[in-house]
Amino acid sequence: MRIRYTQEQHEFLRSFIPGHSVGEIIRAVRERFGMEMSKVAVQSYKKNHNIPSGTKNHPHPGSSWLYPTPIKEYIREHVKGVGPTEMAEKVNREFGMAYTRGQMMNYYKRAKLKSGVSGRFEKGHPSHNKGKKGMPMHPNSISTQFKPGHRPANKLPIGAVVEKTDGYLWRKVGEGARDWRQEHILIYEAAHGPVPKGAIVTFLDGNRKNLTLDNLQMISRGVNGVLNKKGMRTGDKDLTRAAVLLTTIREKARDFRKNRGEERHENEVCQG
Repeated sequence: MRIRYTQEQHEFLRSFIPGHSVGEIIRAVRERFGMEMSKVAVQSYKKNHNIPSGTKNHPHPGSSWLYPTPIKEYIREHVKGVGPTEMAEKVNREFGMAYTRGQMMNYYKRAKLKSGVSGRFEKGHPSHNKGKKGMPMHPNSISTQFKPGHRPANKLPIGAVVEKTDGYLWRKVGEGARDWRQEHILIYEAAHGPVPKGAIVTFLDGNRKNLTLDNLQMISRGVNGVLNKKGMRTGDKDLTRAAVLLTTIREKARDFRKNRGEERHENEVCQG
């Protein structure tokens, strides 16, 4: 967001910037006008108004624009027990700067400073809740806790049937999280026995809510894939049943030709 300066502020900055560092400018503006200027704002103002500060060469050896020697010395004197976040806050208050936690972390790393603060529990550090079972609770919250044997009001009984997000009806057959089975398969198996591996039970009219036996038919996954790929399903049970029969015959004929080809090849090898 662009800062709009008053005429008084312009005049002050033009006269004060020469000979002063960015930190000194920020502190002076704060004291004079109660306004916060960031380092970026000061740099932009100097560049836009072509006002050099003349403080490029620092009087202190090893000093830099971002970390002047007084700030470096302050950090080294106070680093013990003070992490980067707290140090950035201290330096900003003391020198009128605007260091971030990331900048201070980078300085700690480059200067190889050790605060002794890791942010983790050190080995042997006693936990504040050692030997305590659970956490202290407000008396009113104890009355709302589940008691042994409590049954949530929204827990469904075994045998309940619900529609899930996949559009199928599912029946609860046990208390486990996985104890749910699709209702149409249970109805089909009750009449015809278990559905073998590699087969599915399909809805001939495409309606997943129509659970009548004459609308349910067991087909192989291969046949199901062909029906879906070639768009052979319709809302008419008889047409879909005919498509299933035709696809099943074609699949069996293909398997028959494949088996005959393998037998013929084996016979030729034996005769050779």
